[in-house]
Amino acid sequence: MIAPAMRLLRVAQVNASAPHTAFSVHATAYKIAKAAFDQHETLCRPVEDDDPLQRAYESAYGPLVDALCQSAHKVMQTPAATANELWQKLVIFDAEDMQDLERCKELIGILIADALRIGGAA
Repeated sequence: MIAPAMRLLRVAQVNASAPHTAFSVHATAYKIAKAAFDQHETLCRPVEDDDPLQRAYESAYGPLVDALCQSAHKVMQTPAATANELWQKLVIFDAEDMQDLERCKELIGILIADALRIGGAA
Protein backbone atom coordinates (compact mmCIF):
# COMPACT_ATOMS: atom_id res chain seq x y z
CA MET A 1 0.00 0.00 0.00
CA ILE A 2 2.34 2.69 1.17
CA ALA A 3 5.56 0.99 0.17
CA PRO A 4 7.21 4.26 -0.94
CA ALA A 5 6.57 5.65 2.54
CA MET A 6 8.13 2.52 4.08
CA ARG A 7 11.23 3.09 1.96
CA LEU A 8 11.40 6.66 3.26
CA LEU A 9 11.02 5.41 6.83
CA ARG A 10 13.65 2.74 6.30
CA VAL A 11 16.26 5.19 5.05
CA ALA A 12 15.38 7.98 7.46
CA GLN A 13 18.44 8.96 9.42
CA VAL A 14 18.23 9.72 13.10
CA ASN A 15 19.44 13.26 13.71
CA ALA A 16 21.96 12.82 16.52
CA SER A 17 21.69 16.47 17.50
CA ALA A 18 17.89 16.34 17.82
CA PRO A 19 16.57 15.41 21.25
CA HIS A 20 15.02 11.98 21.37
CA THR A 21 11.47 11.31 22.43
CA ALA A 22 10.24 8.03 23.88
CA PHE A 23 8.71 7.38 20.46
CA SER A 24 11.93 8.05 18.53
CA VAL A 25 13.86 5.64 20.76
CA HIS A 26 11.39 2.84 19.97
CA ALA A 27 11.10 3.81 16.31
CA THR A 28 14.88 3.63 15.96
CA ALA A 29 14.88 0.14 17.52
CA TYR A 30 12.19 -0.89 15.03
CA LYS A 31 14.16 0.48 12.07
CA ILE A 32 17.27 -1.42 13.20
CA ALA A 33 15.30 -4.65 13.71
CA LYS A 34 13.62 -4.26 10.30
CA ALA A 35 16.96 -3.68 8.59
CA ALA A 36 18.51 -6.72 10.30
CA PHE A 37 15.57 -8.93 9.32
CA ASP A 38 15.61 -7.70 5.70
CA GLN A 39 19.39 -8.08 5.40
CA HIS A 40 19.33 -11.61 6.82
CA GLU A 41 16.57 -12.59 4.41
CA THR A 42 18.46 -11.13 1.44
CA LEU A 43 21.76 -12.76 2.35
CA CYS A 44 20.70 -16.12 3.77
CA ARG A 45 17.28 -17.25 2.52
CA PRO A 46 17.61 -20.46 0.53
CA VAL A 47 16.26 -20.27 -3.00
CA GLU A 48 14.36 -23.55 -2.66
CA ASP A 49 12.15 -24.46 0.31
CA ASP A 50 13.55 -28.00 0.31
CA ASP A 51 17.13 -26.72 0.59
CA PRO A 52 18.96 -28.46 3.48
CA LEU A 53 19.76 -25.01 4.87
CA GLN A 54 16.06 -24.08 5.19
CA ARG A 55 15.89 -25.30 8.82
CA ALA A 56 19.03 -23.38 9.75
CA TYR A 57 17.65 -20.27 8.07
CA GLU A 58 14.33 -20.54 9.94
CA SER A 59 16.11 -21.14 13.23
CA ALA A 60 18.34 -18.12 12.70
CA TYR A 61 15.58 -15.73 11.67
CA GLY A 62 13.34 -16.58 14.64
CA PRO A 63 15.07 -14.14 16.99
CA LEU A 64 15.05 -11.49 14.25
CA VAL A 65 11.29 -11.90 13.79
CA ASP A 66 10.80 -11.65 17.55
CA ALA A 67 12.83 -8.43 17.71
CA LEU A 68 10.96 -6.99 14.75
CA CYS A 69 7.52 -7.81 16.17
CA GLN A 70 8.34 -6.65 19.69
CA SER A 71 9.85 -3.38 18.53
CA ALA A 72 6.91 -2.71 16.16
CA HIS A 73 4.43 -3.27 18.98
CA LYS A 74 6.42 -1.04 21.32
CA VAL A 75 6.31 1.73 18.69
CA MET A 76 2.55 1.36 18.45
CA GLN A 77 2.12 1.51 22.24
CA THR A 78 4.29 4.62 22.66
CA PRO A 79 2.37 7.88 22.25
CA ALA A 80 3.24 9.89 19.15
CA ALA A 81 4.02 13.51 20.01
CA THR A 82 4.00 14.96 16.50
CA ALA A 83 2.28 14.45 13.17
CA ASN A 84 5.53 13.00 11.82
CA GLU A 85 5.63 10.41 14.60
CA LEU A 86 2.00 9.50 13.89
CA TRP A 87 2.87 9.15 10.19
CA GLN A 88 5.70 6.79 11.15
CA LYS A 89 3.25 4.71 13.21
CA LEU A 90 0.86 4.47 10.27
CA VAL A 91 3.65 3.36 7.95
CA ILE A 92 4.74 0.67 10.43
CA PHE A 93 1.11 -0.41 10.95
CA ASP A 94 0.80 -0.94 7.21
CA ALA A 95 4.25 -2.46 6.65
CA GLU A 96 3.74 -5.06 9.38
CA ASP A 97 0.15 -5.87 8.31
CA MET A 98 -1.11 -5.02 11.77
CA GLN A 99 -4.65 -4.82 10.41
CA ASP A 100 -4.56 -8.64 10.48
CA LEU A 101 -3.73 -8.87 14.19
CA GLU A 102 -6.23 -9.84 16.86
CA ARG A 103 -5.31 -6.60 18.66
CA CYS A 104 -6.08 -4.48 15.59
CA LYS A 105 -8.98 -2.65 17.22
CA GLU A 106 -6.78 -1.76 20.21
CA LEU A 107 -4.02 -0.49 17.91
CA ILE A 108 -6.45 1.62 15.90
CA GLY A 109 -7.69 3.09 19.18
CA ILE A 110 -4.10 4.07 20.02
CA LEU A 111 -3.71 5.71 16.60
CA ILE A 112 -6.97 7.63 17.05
CA ALA A 113 -5.87 8.79 20.52
CA ASP A 114 -2.58 10.03 19.03
CA ALA A 115 -4.40 11.88 16.25
CA LEU A 116 -6.82 13.50 18.69
CA ARG A 117 -3.99 14.56 21.01
CA ILE A 118 -1.85 15.93 18.18
CA GLY A 119 -4.85 17.69 16.66
CA GLY A 120 -5.65 19.31 19.99
CA ALA A 121 -8.95 17.52 20.53
CA ALA A 122 -7.78 15.49 23.51
